[in-house]
Amino acid sequence: MAAPDIAVLLRTCKHSEIDITSRKDDIPNKFGYALKCDNVAISYSKTPIQVPIPQQSPELIDIGVYRPSVSLSGLVETVGQNTDEAGNPAIDVTTALNDADHINATDTAVVVDSATGIVAGDVIRIENEDMDVTSVSSNTLNVVRGINGTTAAAHNNNVAVYSYGSAFFEGMSFINYTRTTGYGAHASAKPYYLPYKNALEDFATEYVYSTTTPLELEWGDAKFARGTQQTGGSIYLVALQQFRVQVDAAKEDRYTFSMQFVVSARKDKA
Repeated sequence: MAAPDIAVLLRTCKHSEIDITSRKDDIPNKFGYALKCDNVAISYSKTPIQVPIPQQSPELIDIGVYRPSVSLSGLVETVGQNTDEAGNPAIDVTTALNDADHINATDTAVVVDSATGIVAGDVIRIENEDMDVTSVSSNTLNVVRGINGTTAAAHNNNVAVYSYGSAFFEGMSFINYTRTTGYGAHASAKPYYLPYKNALEDFATEYVYSTTTPLELEWGDAKFARGTQQTGGSIYLVALQQFRVQVDAAKEDRYTFSMQFVVSARKDKA
């Protein structure tokens, strides 16, 4: 399992394909969320036919049609989690401007002392201006200026440059999860973000299942295959059928949520 308090991983691709810099129509298309769930259930609906026969026991005809579904529920925060004591986004990387004597308000290429740890899709801040990193070449960051309601301005050389991580995932904590065997396995850890309520609601409206852009649910330890005499975990290809959030009195810092998925296939069996 990813972590003791993280029950379910929800992603838009295979675990091995997660790439938070990947975009389609300006939104990420290969990423995963980690959901804090207190209940997960899989159910199978079948419709056998009972044929009545006079004076005899009825005949049962089972044509083998079944409809699996997954339901889950848990808690989701009202706001993002990786903030400092002042409520500002937590800093992932700190470097400094290294661009001759300054940059002006229209420059879209920013040279820094070191771009290590900064990737396309990250948000950087220089003084009071936020910028969206569109690409990285050596220590040069190509950026969109003045995002998040800030104003593009000139900045002197050697001022601090802070990276807050991905623009789309800004404000979200994340866990690194590694699974090296089974369906979608990968040798290195992949990040899964803890969504706040609005982010999870946006997911429900933006992302749909298709054969080219599958949605996957994983819970438990999915490295165990069928025949290993271990139940382990499960991976399912799913489509979201229903999403619900609720806020209760005296618990305004969190929402309870529930999600219902219809299932195409279980993929951890091998």
